[in-house]
Amino acid sequence: MAAAPGDARSPLLELPPPLLQRVLAAAGRGGGGAYRSCGALRSAWRAALTASPTAAALCVACFGTEDAAGRLYDTVLPYGICCRRDDDGGGACGGSETCLLRVLAALVSGGVPLTAHLGPLLAQAAAVGHAEVAAELVRLGADAAGGDGSNALMKAACSGHASTVRVLLAAGADPRGGRRGIPPLPYACASGNGEAVRLLLAAGAGAVGGCGNGGWQQLAAWAADVGLEEVAEVLRLSTC
Repeated sequence: MAAAPGDARSPLLELPPPLLQRVLAAAGRGGGGAYRSCGALRSAWRAALTASPTAAALCVACFGTEDAAGRLYDTVLPYGICCRRDDDGGGACGGSETCLLRVLAALVSGGVPLTAHLGPLLAQAAAVGHAEVAAELVRLGADAAGGDGSNALMKAACSGHASTVRVLLAAGADPRGGRRGIPPLPYACASGNGEAVRLLLAAGAGAVGGCGNGGWQQLAAWAADVGLEEVAEVLRLSTC
């Protein structure tokens, strides 16, 4: 039904909700301007993005088929996507990491190219502590034992995300820094997360840079001096 004369409602709002949601998602970033200017469109937009296939369609509309997977973090988090739980048909999904996993699955099932984006996505997941996303990317083929894994491990260590450090080490990431030769251990120490430090030490990170010439003790002393007591204690209790 067309809008009556003088009616400020957009004719778009006369579309059946499922169709309107698909239109908004397909509009990509152009649709974003529309939803910001109209409360009803905004509600429809949000409803659209509770379905992971529609959210995946937004990724494609915004960035194109070839780049959609690589821009996953640029879509799900800024657009506030929160997918409904598929098991009960409603309610929040429980957080952005779950949303990312569901949209990633929708992209994969839709045949969107992923291989070229696995490394950068793994690094992004590591930097924000998304251990489950990191594990899924490894399952999909990310090279955790190579350069991608070393880069991701460094980012997880810098941010002190122990759960992601654990996932990457279990997948074969080199605790000594790989061919780049930059050990992540000092960065994990600086993050203040003792568990991340312990995991790296247990995996063999202490074999490089930290044991010779009193470096181990110096690192523990530095941690204590700057108030990182948990890290200092882990280092004191460890052996080289």
